[in-house]
Parts: sequence; C-alpha cells; structure tokens
Amino acid sequence: MLSERRIEANRRNAQKSTGPRTPEGKAVCSQNASRHRHLADIVLLACEDRKNFIRRCRRMHREFQPDGPVETVLVNEMVAAMWRRDRASILEARLLDHAYITTPEPLGVQPIPQQTLQPAPDAPAPRPDHSPVAFRNALAYRELTDTSEALPQLSRDSARHNRDFHRALATLERRRAARRKRNPQPEPNSPQTHRPTEPDRNGGYDRPILHPPADPEFAP
Repeated sequence: MLSERRIEANRRNAQKSTGPRTPEGKAVCSQNASRHRHLADIVLLACEDRKNFIRRCRRMHREFQPDGPVETVLVNEMVAAMWRRDRASILEARLLDHAYITTPEPLGVQPIPQQTLQPAPDAPAPRPDHSPVAFRNALAYRELTDTSEALPQLSRDSARHNRDFHRALATLERRRAARRKRNPQPEPNSPQTHRPTEPDRNGGYDRPILHPPADPEFAP
C-alpha cells in the first residue's frame, strides 16, 4: 500500500507532465487518438459510452505497448472482444430485468417475516432464495427461456468474444516470443566473465596471479 508521501509525490509528478511537447510527439499522440476514435466508430452502439471505450483503449495500449501495425491490430481486437463480451453480459441482465417486470408475482408465496425479536437458537434462519422476489425471478427466467432464444444466443456470443480475446492475446505473445528469439538481448546487469584462457583488455587474465611470500633466508 502506498504511503501518503508517495501518493503526494505522484500527484506532483503528474502535474509536471504536460504531454508531448515536440512536433513528432504531438503527431504520434494525434494518430493514437484518431485510431481509437476509428475503433470506437466500428465497435460502439449509439447508446454506449464513447469516453469509457476510448479510456479502455488507452489503458490496453499502455499495458501491451504494441510494436508495429500488426500488434496494434491484435491489441485492438482484444479491446473490441472485451467490450462485446461485456455488452453481452449487460444485455442478458437487462433482458432478465424486463422479464421480471413483466412477470406477475407468484401466488401462495409468503414474504420473509422481519425478525423483531431475538430468534430461538434452534429456529431455522429464513432463506432469501424463498422470498417472493426469488420465485418471481425464477418464473421470469423460465418464461424468457421458454419463449425466446435470446439467452442461449447471448451465451454463445459471450463465449465467442472470450475466445477472440484469448486468441489475439496468444498471437501477440507468440509474435513477441519469436522476436525475442531472433534478436536475443543480454540480461541487464549481468556480470561479464572471461574464460581463464582469454586475456582481458589489459593483456592479462581475469584469474589473479598470486606470488609466494618472500623467504627471508634468500632475501638479497
């Protein structure tokens, strides 16, 4: 957990950041914004939050840092798949809400009594899933599944979007692994060692030469 001093330092550093200042940096940022807007035009419905979608695009691009147009397309596919998967979940919830509103209350189901006094230790606790609301939700779900294919179709759509997300992510990771294999980079701060037969830059060897101590008997 961040301390108050660290949080305050982060705020000061954020105030110092004014975005790109050079013409090249401003051009890159303008292209990024244009690319996010273009993706929003393709994916979003008229009733959906455009600013929230563009914020999600920026977070994903900051996290994965795509290198080149192909990786950019893969990250955009991940963003679109996430958004469409969330849309399917929202549509499912709204369909169930509408079915609940249009379903009459069940007959013969008593509401859960409010406990005004301390219940007896051996008395069973009331179950919320036996409330009229729970029974009405169950009837609404049955009515919706009996009369419509919307819920199964939304479930299939959600699974397809989830597969699209993981397929794009796996492709991105394979591309980066192949690039690292083609262009291996040395480990940062790795110690540089030499074999004993390799002279160093001064013409000697990395293995130190130890001289025996002088014998006073043979001293000059």
